[in-house]
Amino acid sequence: MELAGRPLGALCEELGVAADALLHRLLAAGVGRSAREDGVLLWACRLRGRRFDGAAAALVAQVLGRRCEDGTWPIQYAGAGISGALALALGLGAAHGVLAREVVLRCLDVCSRSDYIGVADSGQPIVAGTRCLGEWTQLLAACGPLLAVGPERELRIAAARAVASILNCHYLPGAGLLVEVVDRNGFPFGDHRGLFAHSGAALDALRVVIGEAGRGSESKLLQLAAEYLQQHIEAAWDEGVAEAYVDEEWSEKRPPSTQIAALSALAALVSYRAEAWEIEWFGRVYAHFAIADDEAEPIACLSGLVAGAESLAGLVEREGRASG
Repeated sequence: MELAGRPLGALCEELGVAADALLHRLLAAGVGRSAREDGVLLWACRLRGRRFDGAAAALVAQVLGRRCEDGTWPIQYAGAGISGALALALGLGAAHGVLAREVVLRCLDVCSRSDYIGVADSGQPIVAGTRCLGEWTQLLAACGPLLAVGPERELRIAAARAVASILNCHYLPGAGLLVEVVDRNGFPFGDHRGLFAHSGAALDALRVVIGEAGRGSESKLLQLAAEYLQQHIEAAWDEGVAEAYVDEEWSEKRPPSTQIAALSALAALVSYRAEAWEIEWFGRVYAHFAIADDEAEPIACLSGLVAGAESLAGLVEREGRASG
């Protein structure tokens, strides 16, 4: 099978090399600054193979060593909201399943409170009770490895709630986009926030939903996520995927992190479905993208590169046959 005009194996290797180079650089820069960074680094180390086992073990040791008596992490490390804790839950994964499950369910309880103040990927100001797309994405992503081991009821409910919030509450039918924030009841805001879409957050959300649909062999969910992905990429496209939809116009910025997010979402869809649209658009995005990390968003770039390489590696193992 060829993808982006290149043999699948060669393309997978190229993404993997880029992911490993960035992972090595970030590890060399040091860990322990933030839970969100450490969680992504740990997750990446686990997926990129045994050569990163030593780094993964060191990360686990320092993550566990920084826990407070109540099982949480210091605010200076975890950061605002639930993003840091959920990143750690994803990184800990099934290898520390009891702890990861505890963190996921605690975060779901916290973000359900009316006074909870979350964190938006775009950095826009958040008021109490606002629901953020990126946090639902992280919650669903953290559930995935745990549910792959066993269909535990509370985690299935948490994952289902995240999927429903992403595809129902954050989806704006008139624009065909996933808006970044909604109010506490899951409805769009009546001001500029109700029409603001952040491509990185939306594309990451759709990649994770595609993964959840593939894990559960849910063909209707996969089809819906594919439709939303097509709507977003085609609307945001102009020699690259635009970073954001603001005041009913697409921004001029097309940073590497956004292109990597698009590639990783398309790679996930190719892995599970491999129909003409996603194959064509993977090639189109790839043709306008030189693999390079974004100095401003290296962790986002790492996440996308690792996820994309993992999706393509699955295709290589299946000799180009989609798993859906």
